[in-house]
Amino acid sequence: MPLTQLLKAQTIFLDSSKGDDRNKGTVQSPVASFDAAMNLAASFSRKENITIKVQPELYILMDKIILFIHIF
Repeated sequence: MPLTQLLKAQTIFLDSSKGDDRNKGTVQSPVASFDAAMNLAASFSRKENITIKVQPELYILMDKIILFIHIF
């Protein structure tokens, strides 16, 4: 993957204990649920990579989600 493509990325932070779904998904202001993270991810352009960083906790999923994991 070219370096220029790696630089065009968005990161969403997810933390169920410290986050709030009204937050912007930043490290200082994480979202609390996968639903909020997925909604934020859907709002980005399709031309950038999106990373969702998940804090290790118990998450209850209300719907099925499909995640594609890309390992460099």
